[in-house]
Amino acid sequence: MKRDPQKALVSALSDYLGTIDVVDAKAQDWASATFVGMQHAILFSVANDEAAACKVTALPDIDLPMAGHFVADLRIVENRRDDTRLTVSLEVLTIEEN
Repeated sequence: MKRDPQKALVSALSDYLGTIDVVDAKAQDWASATFVGMQHAILFSVANDEAAACKVTALPDIDLPMAGHFVADLRIVENRRDDTRLTVSLEVLTIEEN
């Protein structure tokens, strides 16, 4: 049985960024002629510091390891900072590995 890609994605984001607070997370099935996966919309916040801000900016280009799935596409929809928190909205496509 493969891991739930939503939980695996949130875990991979936490491993990369440190502790994140998920505000909202939605997922729906996705398929093409050759692949099966899920589309995710995730809104989370993390402590606002320069290291976290740099890591968030790099998210579209890094590998987020997930057992049984891989990130095919990741897009930062919104990235807001206030005095203490960095709030990020992502759209992510994960694909099942065969």
